[in-house]
Amino acid sequence: SIDGYSPAAYRYIESRLSELSNEMLREIDKDTVDMTLTFDDTAFEPVVLPSRFPNLLVNGSEGIAVALATEIPPHNLKEVIDATIYRINHKNATIKDLMEIVPGPDFPTGGTIYKSDGLNSIYLTGRGRIEVAAKAEIVDAGPINQIIITEIPYKVVKIGIVYEIDKIRHSKAIDGILEVRDETDFDGIRIVVDIRKNAPADLILAYLMNKTSLRTSYSANMVAIVDGRPKTLNLLDFIDAYVNHQVEVVTRRSNFDLRKYKGRLHIVDGLITATININEVVEIIRSSKDKQDSKANLIKRFSFSNEQAEAIVMMPLYKLSHTDAQILENEKLELEKNILRLEEILADEQKLNKVLIKELKEISSKYGDDRKTIIEEKEYSMTQHGFARDMEFEEIKENYYILKYNEETLKKYPYKFELHVWYEILENSLIVNYKVVNKDIKQIMFGLGGHPAFKCEYTTGKYSIEFDKKEDNCIKVILKP
Repeated sequence: SIDGYSPAAYRYIESRLSELSNEMLREIDKDTVDMTLTFDDTAFEPVVLPSRFPNLLVNGSEGIAVALATEIPPHNLKEVIDATIYRINHKNATIKDLMEIVPGPDFPTGGTIYKSDGLNSIYLTGRGRIEVAAKAEIVDAGPINQIIITEIPYKVVKIGIVYEIDKIRHSKAIDGILEVRDETDFDGIRIVVDIRKNAPADLILAYLMNKTSLRTSYSANMVAIVDGRPKTLNLLDFIDAYVNHQVEVVTRRSNFDLRKYKGRLHIVDGLITATININEVVEIIRSSKDKQDSKANLIKRFSFSNEQAEAIVMMPLYKLSHTDAQILENEKLELEKNILRLEEILADEQKLNKVLIKELKEISSKYGDDRKTIIEEKEYSMTQHGFARDMEFEEIKENYYILKYNEETLKKYPYKFELHVWYEILENSLIVNYKVVNKDIKQIMFGLGGHPAFKCEYTTGKYSIEFDKKEDNCIKVILKP
């Protein structure tokens, strides 16, 4: 479970398949997949399920075997189906084309995935590592502020996050945290962190993101069994393998239905002949010794097959009336139409692909939902990446400084900006003003401890902090003893 509780033993559990799960088994009785004996040779089981949607990508998978492991993240049903349809329609599609449709995993717990080379590597090579963060917001709750966490990283134990935050509160590693509570209910995840009103909630949230499981990593290893052999697959390989599987499923299903329709058409032709010659048929049956003799006499007189003769002698006489004869004619027309349709599907790749696309769209429309996990650029933190240590420090005038990147630093970081810092001293308070110039990134979190621009040491508990956001990207930080 999301709180880390292991499931009960199978003897205590009963469950039934969801409606979507039934799509994995749909038409398994139509010889769509190979069957093999179970472990005790008492029954047959499918080698692989028909799976009318790309379940391996949608639900993901994890497992460990001998010298082999797999970790496939879950994805959004609609996106994966759209990518599959795109691949069917575009034989020359590339991995990057499909990545435009499937931008990344979609975890059931939501959260945020940061764009990175690791994310691209998952789909380009089948292996990669991504960073996943919780969704949190700061709200004003009257006498206090609160950090509300409503989504957490995939596979992170919720109660573990609560314990980590409470441990930080108890050790006073950072001041300002009053209480942490787990208010999760049937409406969803909700972890509440109470913050003292005058405490810097932004910095506390950034600290918790760095020091707890609110931000963690996920490693993907996209190994699957293809044609009986384990293989590391990229996104294109996954979708191609699924499309090939579905082509086989639809082909086998069409052949099964075709045999069924042709068999029924053969019977209907015999019944129609019997209705045309109803009086003679009745006389032959009446004059025969038994059922087998009736069948033999009918076959001899009308050249019926054994199956046709069997159907005629087993049918009640009223079924051979004029009214039912018309029903048989209508059924014959319908059977011929279905036979023609199936033969066209088996003979024409384009028509078979249209069947695949139509059925995939039906599943997407019925079961698809919106993406839960957001994928966005990472908001870089000054304290996290140590920007100031890699910037040239230049004093323009008294108490006014500019921090700029040098050429070597520009090679290390994918962003570029200048940080203007100036000081004011009012009574017993030191006011530090920050202004970001030529900003290329969304947000800068300005850490206080260890910042070389400060002429005083900041220690937790030594100063109280007030934030005053001003216009033109300027942030005023007031330090009071």
